[in-house]
Amino acid sequence: MPRLKILRLFVVIAFVAIITLPLYSIFVINPLYNGFIVRETEKVVENIAHQISFHLIEVSNLSKDNLPADFIREIENTKKLIGLWKIKVYSPD
Repeated sequence: MPRLKILRLFVVIAFVAIITLPLYSIFVINPLYNGFIVRETEKVVENIAHQISFHLIEVSNLSKDNLPADFIREIENTKKLIGLWKIKVYSPD
């Protein structure tokens, strides 16, 4: 009889683990991982924006017409590479 109780306890613990671990993965690990990915992507985009800002020329009103052609090509390539929809360029001042 004690062996049967131990076996039942083992089966119950196994079922609890089978149900709990996927739920833990879905509701805890995945959101934390997605948050980490978003934070890291934001850091990369910020670094790219910082590097791109070194190419800016000194203008009072930024528009596509005031920027050099190679800078615009670099922005377009960066948009395609990262998969961004829009890039806003601000004056380094």
